[in-house]
Amino acid sequence: NQDLVNKASIQGFGSGPTDPLIANDDAVISVDVPLKIDVTPSKTWEPGSQAFEPGAASTITIGATQASNVIVDTLVLQDTPTATDGATELEASNPFRYVDFAGFTGDPADSANWPAGATRALVEVYAFDGSAWTWTEYDASIADADIAGVRLSYAGPIEPGATVTQTFGVEQREEDRLGLTTDPSKGYAETNEVSATVTLAGQTPVSKNASAPFTVSPTVIEVRAGKSFVDASGSEVEPLKTVAGNTVHAILTAKNEDAPKSA
Repeated sequence: NQDLVNKASIQGFGSGPTDPLIANDDAVISVDVPLKIDVTPSKTWEPGSQAFEPGAASTITIGATQASNVIVDTLVLQDTPTATDGATELEASNPFRYVDFAGFTGDPADSANWPAGATRALVEVYAFDGSAWTWTEYDASIADADIAGVRLSYAGPIEPGATVTQTFGVEQREEDRLGLTTDPSKGYAETNEVSATVTLAGQTPVSKNASAPFTVSPTVIEVRAGKSFVDASGSEVEPLKTVAGNTVHAILTAKNEDAPKSA
């Protein structure tokens, strides 16, 4: 909120040049724009559905827009929102039960990938240290299979309308990390969330979530049978024409029709 003062001045002459007339006045304009602290998160998971196939790759993209009408101090993205420091096991809602982290696409520590106005960033992953899950500064030496979440924290005078996105890969696991789903090959469905939070000194932080679905369909066991005949020259023929008493040869085939885990 701020008051603006508008001033006006008029000059003239009365009966002659030696009789100047001068008048001044002003008016106060009160400008009242409510402070708005807000953020708009975004999330995609592509492809959104796959057949069960351990090692199959997909990509998750998280992002946010600084939707306040003032500069804010920080913007934080966290996937998943409820992952807490020191947990001895993952929450059942954590989709990393079923997938392994497979690296960032682009360097989140590179300032070219930060929201406008940010002057520093902290890249963390939710990593298992052998006894507990903790938010740890990312290092490429951390095994992908020991990562079950991503947190990106940006600080600085982050401008209204500033945006940020970050993509990372994941791969299907053969087993549920928690053991709650005894046979993931029968398929499962997850809704994965990311939280975006903005803060400004003296104001209440604002957090909002965005989600993206991911579905794995059951393993399909499928085979196609084939049969053809061979004539006297050794060539496959269809249909076969011969006479009684001749010896003919047949070729039998079976093909696994793009069904992972088929034998």
